[in-house]
Amino acid sequence: MKKLSIGTIRKVIHGSLVKGNDNLMISSVVTQAKQVESSNTLLFLLNPRTFDWRFIKKYLPCAIVTDRPIGHCPFGNNCTIIKVNKIKESYYDFIDFYRNQFDIPVIAVTGTCGKTTTKDMTRHILKHFYKTEGTVKSTNGESKHLSYLMKLNDSVEAAVYETAVAAPGYIKKSSRYFKPQIGIITNIGIDHLDQCKTLEGYIKAKGEMVKAVGEKGTLILNADDDNIKKISLEDFKGKIIYYGVGENADYQASNIEFVPKGMSYILTVNNKRYKVFIPGYGVHQVYNSMAAIAAAYEVGISYRDSIKLLPSFK
Repeated sequence: MKKLSIGTIRKVIHGSLVKGNDNLMISSVVTQAKQVESSNTLLFLLNPRTFDWRFIKKYLPCAIVTDRPIGHCPFGNNCTIIKVNKIKESYYDFIDFYRNQFDIPVIAVTGTCGKTTTKDMTRHILKHFYKTEGTVKSTNGESKHLSYLMKLNDSVEAAVYETAVAAPGYIKKSSRYFKPQIGIITNIGIDHLDQCKTLEGYIKAKGEMVKAVGEKGTLILNADDDNIKKISLEDFKGKIIYYGVGENADYQASNIEFVPKGMSYILTVNNKRYKVFIPGYGVHQVYNSMAAIAAAYEVGISYRDSIKLLPSFK
C-alpha cells in the first residue's frame, strides 16, 4: 500500500477526529478487526457487531473509522478514532480515492471457463515488461478485492484481475475497486444459474464488463461464443476486439495442431501471420492465448514479444 496520513484520509472520507493523531501514517487497510495483522492499520468498521478490542491490542498504533459508538477505547491515543456519517459511503469514497492514485493499465478477465488461465497468461507476459499485480490463482471473491487493491503502490505498473460472477452485480462491484480499462470475456456457459436465475440473467451479469471498462475502454471478446454475441454493445463507444477461428475475428487462429508438449497454431492479426506455441493441450488454450496476446498488445507489448514468452508459461 502507498502510505497515507490520517489527515489525508479524513478529508477524503469526510470524517471528524474523535481522538488520536492526524499525523499517523497508514500502511494497511482492512474491514474486519480480525484482519488486523500489523501496526499502522486502518479499520473501516463495516460490521460493528464483530468488533473486539482484543483483535487490535497487539498492533498499536492503529485507527478505526466508524459511524456508530464502539465503547470506551482502552488504548489512549495509540488508537485513532474517526467518526463518519455513513460508513459504507466513506469506505467507497476511500476506495475511489485510493484507486485513482494510480494511472496504470488494468485488465479484468471474466468468463465461465478459462479466466484463470487467461489472467495468468496475460500476467506472465506483462511481468517481463512491467511490475505487475493481480489476482492470486483463482482467489477472486469479493472479500479479496480490498487486499488486492491495497497491493497497488507507486512501484506497480500494471495489474490483471480475475472477476467471477456468482450473482448479478459482481463485476459491477469489482469495477469499483479495480476500474479496468481493458476487459476480457472468455466465454459464457450454463453455470451459476442459481443466483442469476436464468441463462439470460447470467449473460447480463457477465455483460456488466461493458460498463466496467468505461466509455473509452476496450473489450476483448471471444468471437465464436454464441452467448457473448447476446451481450448488448449498442451503447458501447469504446474499442471492441474479437478473437477466434472465424473470418470475423481480429485475432484469428488457423492451422491448429496438437504437437509434442502443447499446441501450435498460426495467428493472423493486422494482415500478418505468426507461428504460436503454447505449452498446454487443448484448443481452449489457443483461445486463452489469443486473448492474452490481444490484451498485452493493448498495453503496448508487441505480438512477437508476447509469442516469444508464451512457451515459458506454466
